[in-house]
Amino acid sequence: MFNLVTLFKHIYIDDTVQIDHLGLFSDSSFGNRHLLVCIERLTGYPWAWAVPGQTTVVTCKCLNELVAAIGSPRIIHCNNVG
Repeated sequence: MFNLVTLFKHIYIDDTVQIDHLGLFSDSSFGNRHLLVCIERLTGYPWAWAVPGQTTVVTCKCLNELVAAIGSPRIIHCNNVG
């Protein structure tokens, strides 16, 4: 049997963020065709960016904005199904 205090004592807000790309949507007025969605795992708080593609450069720019807002998460989880 798990002791819940031991199981959850090292889980903090902004500790783990899950990211994924969505879309191929129709072009926006700015030329964006995808969404990058980041969800903080403990609270479920979402962030989303309309982006032109699923490139590493675009993803890093969005993650830089996320880190500037909340600090560095300990874990960034992506299931690689972009």
